[in-house]
Amino acid sequence: MLRELRIQNFALIDRLTIEFESGLNIITGETGAGKTILFQALNALLGGKSKRSPVREGAKAAVLQGLFDVSDLTDFPGADYAEDGELILERKIPASGRGRIEANGRLIPLDRLREWSSWLVDFHGQSDKEGLVHASRQRAYLDRFGELDAELEAYREALRVRRDAEAQLAKEDERIAGLREREDFLRWQVREIDEAELRPGEKEELEEEIRLLQEAEKLREVVFAARQTLHEDDGSAVERIGTIADKLERFTDYGDEAATAAEGCRRALAEIDDALRAIDRLEERVDAPAGRLEEAIERCEIIIRLERKMRKEVPEILEYRDESHAELETLDRSDEIVKKMRKDVAEKTIALSVCAETLSKKRAATAKKLAKRIEQGLEDLSFRGARFEIEGTRVPDAAGEVVIDGEPYRADRDGIDRIRFQLSANVGEPIRDLKSVASGGELSRIMLALKRVLADSSPVPTVLFDEIDAGVGGDVGQKIGLALRDVAQARQVLCITHLPSIAGMARRHFHVGKEVDGGRTLIRLSILEDAERVDELVRMLGGGGKKASVAHAEEILRAAGQGV
Repeated sequence: MLRELRIQNFALIDRLTIEFESGLNIITGETGAGKTILFQALNALLGGKSKRSPVREGAKAAVLQGLFDVSDLTDFPGADYAEDGELILERKIPASGRGRIEANGRLIPLDRLREWSSWLVDFHGQSDKEGLVHASRQRAYLDRFGELDAELEAYREALRVRRDAEAQLAKEDERIAGLREREDFLRWQVREIDEAELRPGEKEELEEEIRLLQEAEKLREVVFAARQTLHEDDGSAVERIGTIADKLERFTDYGDEAATAAEGCRRALAEIDDALRAIDRLEERVDAPAGRLEEAIERCEIIIRLERKMRKEVPEILEYRDESHAELETLDRSDEIVKKMRKDVAEKTIALSVCAETLSKKRAATAKKLAKRIEQGLEDLSFRGARFEIEGTRVPDAAGEVVIDGEPYRADRDGIDRIRFQLSANVGEPIRDLKSVASGGELSRIMLALKRVLADSSPVPTVLFDEIDAGVGGDVGQKIGLALRDVAQARQVLCITHLPSIAGMARRHFHVGKEVDGGRTLIRLSILEDAERVDELVRMLGGGGKKASVAHAEEILRAAGQGV
């Protein structure tokens, strides 16, 4: 619950601290006194948007602080920021530039603040009552009363899974259609690559072979000269070194030097022998078959032309060929693939339809219970003879994603039901949608009846009503006050009212007024006790200081038992 609200330099407020109680907190004051500004400040603290800059004229920034008790909030996403069950939120809104938001001294983004706000305060102002006529809001109230979060989440997950499967199928259909358009071209390319019989590194080998073949004549001369010099001529290197080695070996008795010299000659002969074998291999390459040079050039040109044509090197061409071949195989199996994917979509359609029907049936059962409870609540709020119904309809759609008993229905993320709250406010009148029959005052009372019903099922600790009594008065106001007090048994309620019968129910009663100080208009707030409350009720009754008005005010407080 909200324990304390501090406001600085916000609209007409220079500095204000408000300490709220549990139960029913009532705010009163003359029309135009600035009561609604307090709720605007709380809304801004919790991430709400302002139509214009809320910073007080002449100030650099508005600073808003709220102390919340979150000790009883199960699964509250901001629990890690709280200390001893308390969360202090501060929002600084500058006249220009970027603002700053802190939770217990730690910076947080605006999106996180807005997420937390739905856990902390349930706002109900004029716009909210108008929102009551919208189908999406009505559906949310129905689901909340029926505690259908799990069913709705299961449905949404099934819808997501089915739409993912359908999207994959559509993507595959598109891919296969594209492949069919390119099929002839792909098959021609794969065939051309296969006929070329490419292999990695072949072009480089051919280029080297061509270079050698083009220099073959010079190389032959070198090979011939090397063989002659080393081995075949009279007095060749092999012959001379061998003779020297033989002679040196005869003089080994003269010392190790002769043996070492002879051994060196023998090693030289072995090295020459290795060189001669290498020359033989080189000669084999030089002695290529007739026409080999032309063959190598032609083969190399085939590879180069293909590379230029495809704007790829041989490894990339081979990779492209494998990819294209795989695509063609996919195309050959496309009927089988698509059939399998369609079956998957059909299975997920069945699963989605089961979830949708389960949710729909539970909503139908819940709608009867909620309508009955609201109708009883309206009776308590002087809607005599009123009838309230909740209609749930399904929209048939040939392209619908949900199929029940062979009939396809339109579906969105909230299900297949189109929920409509309907009212007949007077006996004998036809029942119609709220938006076409309910006045502002009637919407206020319907909203209160709804909140009264939902009080126990809502996890939000604080409920805020801004002028819930608009358009009503007298005995109806007394009943609204009793209804507010009922809601306040389970929740902290903050309420702005113009009716003394409602103000008399307060556990804590605040008065808001304006004063002029130094040529500036300021909003002032005070907590009313005892005689001050009587005086305020007398003012609200319009009785001045007459004894009858005072007695009436005192009777209101006695009847209310001094509030919750």
